[in-house]
Amino acid sequence: MKADSLTFRLAATSALWVAATLLAVGLLLVWLFRAHIERRFDSRLGDHMEELVAASEISPDTKRFRLVWTPTDPRFNRPYSGWYWQISRAGQIIARSKSLWKASLPEATGTGPANREIVPLTGPDEKKLRALRRIITLPDARQPFTFVIAGPRASIDRDVGLFTRQIALTLAILALALLAAIVIQVRYGLHPLRLLQRRIADIRSGRLQRLPARVPAEVTPVVTELNALLDQNSRMLEKARSQAANLAHALKNPLTVMSLEAGNLAGERGEILRHQTDIVRRHIERHLSRARAAGASPSRDLKTPLASILDDLQFSMQLLYQDKKLQFTRRGIADLYFRGDVHDAEEMLGNLFDNACKWARHRVKISGRHEGGRLTICFEDDGPGIAEKHIGDIMERGKRLDETVAGSGLGLDIVRDMAELHDGTLHLSRSAEGGLKAVLELPASPPLN
Repeated sequence: MKADSLTFRLAATSALWVAATLLAVGLLLVWLFRAHIERRFDSRLGDHMEELVAASEISPDTKRFRLVWTPTDPRFNRPYSGWYWQISRAGQIIARSKSLWKASLPEATGTGPANREIVPLTGPDEKKLRALRRIITLPDARQPFTFVIAGPRASIDRDVGLFTRQIALTLAILALALLAAIVIQVRYGLHPLRLLQRRIADIRSGRLQRLPARVPAEVTPVVTELNALLDQNSRMLEKARSQAANLAHALKNPLTVMSLEAGNLAGERGEILRHQTDIVRRHIERHLSRARAAGASPSRDLKTPLASILDDLQFSMQLLYQDKKLQFTRRGIADLYFRGDVHDAEEMLGNLFDNACKWARHRVKISGRHEGGRLTICFEDDGPGIAEKHIGDIMERGKRLDETVAGSGLGLDIVRDMAELHDGTLHLSRSAEGGLKAVLELPASPPLN
C-alpha cells in the first residue's frame, strides 16, 4: 500500500478516527469503572461506619464513651493492614483499631457535607487511604464525636488497573479487526478504479476499443469523458492519416515526372537528381508507413502469420539477389503469429530481410520463437558485420556506413519506429555467423487451433 494511494489515505484517516474513538471510549469506560469501584468502596466504608456507630454509646453510669463491641472485620485487627477506624472528640483520640497499633490517622478536610464526607488520608505506613468521616453527637453526650473509617486506595487502583489492561487488550483487538474491515471496505470500494485501470490497459493493448458503460455512478462521468476522448482521438487520427495520404498522393505525380526527366539527363547531374528523387520517394514511403502504423488500432483479434510473409519475401529476395546464390535457413517460424496488421509485418520483415541479403556473402539465417505473449524474429547474415561502436550509428535516420552499397539508410530506422508503435523493440548486435544480427520483438497472438 503506497503512501500516496487513495487506499492508504482512506484507510489511514479511517484508522485515525477509529483509534481516537476507541481511545475516548476506553478512557470513558475506565472513568466509569473507577467511579463504580469508588462507590462500592465508599459503600463498604459506610457499612463499617454504621457498625462502629451502632457499637458506640455513653455509659449511663459513668457518662463516658464506650464501645459495646468492635467491628468484626479481621483486617481492623491486623497491624498496618490498611484498614483502620478511629474515634476522636475535641482533637483527642478516644478509641482506634488495633491495626493502627500506636499510630493515629491525621486530620483532613473533605469536599462533602460537614457531618459526612470522603477524605484522602496518608496512613501510618505512608500508604494512600480513602476515608469516610462522620461527625456524630451521641445521646447524653456534651460534645460531638468524629468517626473515621479508612481503607487502602491500592485496592481501588489494583481493580482499575486490571480493568484498564483488559479493556485495552479488548479495544486493541477490536481496533485491529476494525482496521482490517476498513482496508477490506476501502479496497472493495476502490475496486472499480482498479478495474477501470485494467480496461484502459486493454484499450492501449488493443483488446478493447471503448470502456464499458456499466460502472458505479461515481465513476460514470469519468468513463463517459474517457470514451468521448477516445472517440475524438480516433477521429483526429483518422483525419491525420487521410491528410498524410492525400499529401503523399499529391507529391507522387510530381516526383514521377521528376524521375522521368532525371532519366533523360546524362552524366553526374542526372545521377545526382535521380538519387535525390529516390531519397524523397523513400522518405514519403517511410512516413506513410509510420502514419498507417500509428493510426491502426491494435486488436486482440488480429492474427498475422509470419511464415507466409517470409515465404513471399524469400521468393522475392532469391530473385533480387540471384547473382549471390544465397542459402536461406529458417527455424521456429511456423507457429509465429503477429498481433498486428499484415502490411506492417511485411514492412518490418521486408526491410530486415533485404538488409540481411544485401550484406550477406553466402548465408542468411532466420529464426523465431514465441514466449510469454511476445514473439522474436532474428535475422543473421555472414557478411562483413559491424563493429560494436558503430551499431548505434546505423540506427540513426539516413545513416550509412558504406556509401558504395545502394540504399537510403532508412530501412532499420523504419523498422525501429514501426516496432515501437506496436510496443516492440529492435536490437542489433554481432552475429555468430560473422555479420549483423537483428532481433525484432513484437506482441504475439496465440497460434491457431
